[in-house]
Amino acid sequence: MALSDDEQDRLDELETFNRATDPRFAVSIGTAAVQRWERRRAAFAWSASLLGILAILTGLGAARGLISTGSIIVFYGFLLTAWGFGSAVQILRRQIGEAARTREDR
Repeated sequence: MALSDDEQDRLDELETFNRATDPRFAVSIGTAAVQRWERRRAAFAWSASLLGILAILTGLGAARGLISTGSIIVFYGFLLTAWGFGSAVQILRRQIGEAARTREDR
């Protein structure tokens, strides 16, 4: 959700004040920390997707009927893959949106 101009101005003032009064704290909550967290989330999401694909392939090899251990593994592998890809796409969309806003601000 986008901020109004007034809200953005207030946020900028708070950020400037925070950097002036406590620079070490400002660095600790800066954009680098957020970017590191986003990279970790993206790596976790892609890893979950790959693990889900591996579970699907393993389950397909172990499936011996409609209701079997292999079928259950395939089902949970599909859920894990869908969650991983969905999270990864959401993270990428957010990063692309932030990059576009940064370019517009320049």
